[in-house]
Amino acid sequence: MAAAGKLSERTPEASDGVPPEDSLAGTGLKYIRGAAHIYEDLELDKREDNYKALEQYEQLFKSIGLDTESRFSCKQGITSSMISDTKDQRRLSVFLIIAGDRHDPNDPNELVTTLYHVLQAISEKYHLDTPKLLIFCRLIDPGDPLFDVATKEASDIKSRSEEDWKRNHPNVALIYKRGDCNNMSSFLNNLKDEIEHRDDPDNPGKCAPVEYIVKKLTPNNTKKDFFHKGLSDNSDLRIEAFRFEDKLLKNDPMFKDKPRFSPLPVSDMDACYENTGDGKVLIISNERFDRQSRRRGTRIDCENLAHLFHRLGFAEASINVKHDLKASDMRKAVEEDFSQECGSCAVVAILTHGSENRLYGVEEETSENPNWIAVEEVISMLSASSGLSNVVTQTKPEGLRVHEES
Repeated sequence: MAAAGKLSERTPEASDGVPPEDSLAGTGLKYIRGAAHIYEDLELDKREDNYKALEQYEQLFKSIGLDTESRFSCKQGITSSMISDTKDQRRLSVFLIIAGDRHDPNDPNELVTTLYHVLQAISEKYHLDTPKLLIFCRLIDPGDPLFDVATKEASDIKSRSEEDWKRNHPNVALIYKRGDCNNMSSFLNNLKDEIEHRDDPDNPGKCAPVEYIVKKLTPNNTKKDFFHKGLSDNSDLRIEAFRFEDKLLKNDPMFKDKPRFSPLPVSDMDACYENTGDGKVLIISNERFDRQSRRRGTRIDCENLAHLFHRLGFAEASINVKHDLKASDMRKAVEEDFSQECGSCAVVAILTHGSENRLYGVEEETSENPNWIAVEEVISMLSASSGLSNVVTQTKPEGLRVHEES
């Protein structure tokens, strides 16, 4: 998300780890983290049908790196007082609101939560330069008493031109959906899948712009019940806390343009190995699985690891990165990479799902072919590799780094 404008003067310092503006001087960065807010005001029967989906969104937003707040069962409606003023400038603020058919206690002919008041609160309480995405879902049945009121609400917003929208709601993008329980459940699941799995067609591994996600959702939703505003010419709007390039170690101002890391002082040189630059590094990173959840962000970890080892003196040609391997291919990669002499040291880093000493491949498990290898098996393969046969007599270091997620 590209930041626009300057930070508000009312945000001199962050309270949750977000650096204030002056600490980012010279980095080219303005907004560092993102936030997500989930609200619903549903009646009990409708809440039960959608509670699981809301919990999944909560987990999804947290996994992306968004500071996530959830407020369920808002019987008095989702009011402007709930949408709290942010003191920290963000790269993105996401609002997921599931509003039902509750009527206003003071006026039975009006909805207790209205899109207009939510928009007004967001526009007034959040800095104009902070990008904001509002996903507003109206869960209502055609036979509900206030269905016509909800229809008019949607029609009034939909009829606004893009120019009028951007003038009155700068940096606010809206995705609107109206439907019954089954229709809404399908929409929420499809939207979640798109956010979680859809890549930018021009940058594989980077999450897709919201504008692109909406295009993929449009064919499955009727125009009268689904529309969006503020997304035209906004290809930088993405649901993520960081820009991909911001998280790369090579772009960190502390290390950028420095050829190597400075050696650290050590008290016992006998405890250290000399890296002469002729070692080997194998990085295995599994992101997309047939049955398990996607490990979004692992490509950034790979680039940072490769950059780290290069800065530590390993030649680029000796750093081998492999993506999305089956269990059998993981075995093969370890065996083949270290079948030749490995020079002064050897490093293996495996980033994948795992549990109880198991490292999973990307394939689905079958009775004939387990989809995992054991950590001990990797260690045994390294010990038996011809390229490491003299590890004991020559005190040659081996390194195995395993990052597993259950």
